[in-house]
Order: sequence, then structure tokens, then C-alpha cells
Amino acid sequence: MHTHAETAPAVALPRSVALHRPAELAYAGGDETGGIVHFAAPSRHNPGTTNTVSLDTYTGHIFCDCKGAQCDRLCWHACWVTAAWQAHPAVAEAHALTSARLLLFGQKHARLVATYRRRIGRPGAHDAVRLLAARWEYRQRRAIEAIPLAA
Repeated sequence: MHTHAETAPAVALPRSVALHRPAELAYAGGDETGGIVHFAAPSRHNPGTTNTVSLDTYTGHIFCDCKGAQCDRLCWHACWVTAAWQAHPAVAEAHALTSARLLLFGQKHARLVATYRRRIGRPGAHDAVRLLAARWEYRQRRAIEAIPLAA
């Protein structure tokens, strides 16, 4: 019996990836309604300018406003943003929870976000990032559960 396995085409990483680390991307905020998290890094090409890279935590799509990305090139920001998000303390906090505790953690922060949005028109940053992290962790666990076990 002949089997066929398809592989994704190889993507050449930019040389600048090796010169940078996820820790260089500073968390700059997030939108819990759209599931987008933003990170910032100072621009090397334009001193005084900050590049912003965003990760859609639902789809995994990455958006960057740096010079390389504007020229349709893969940039180091895009290569490291997922790792920067995974290193965020809120994600680490959610990752350490059992599934039952993760559900309670997410529900608690969803209530707090809704309460603050109702009272002051915006969520508290602390609660919004924890809600995003809980949702991220939940989806990561669901994706792992969906992988069939080898026979």
C-alpha cells in the first residue's frame, strides 16, 4: 500500500531572527473581544519609532507594521510574537491550571471584564489579558485533544 504525505513548503526565515529573542517584544495590550494581542519593539531602521506586531489568538494570523512587513517580507517580529505571547505571565498562569480550574479562571475574568466594561466603558487590563490567556490555553488543549492517537 502506497501512502503519500504532503509537507508544507519550506519558508526561509529572515537572518534577523537569530539576532533577536521573544523577550525583545514588549506586551502592549490586547483586545479580548477580537482575541488580538499586541507587542511592541523599537525600530532599528527608524530611531524613535516603535514597531507593533499583533497576534490573532483565535486564528494564529500575525500582522506587523515594520518596514520588512510593509515590503511583504517575513520579519523577526512575526517569527517571535507567538513565543512572546506564550512567555507572558498570564499565559504561564493559565497553563499551570488544571482543566477545571482553567474554566473557573476564564469565567471569573470574563465576569470581571464584563463588569468593568459596563461600569467604566472598558475592561481592566489585568482581567482582559487573563481572559485572553485562558481562552488561548483552552483552545491549545482542545487542539491537542483533537490529535488522533497513533495506532
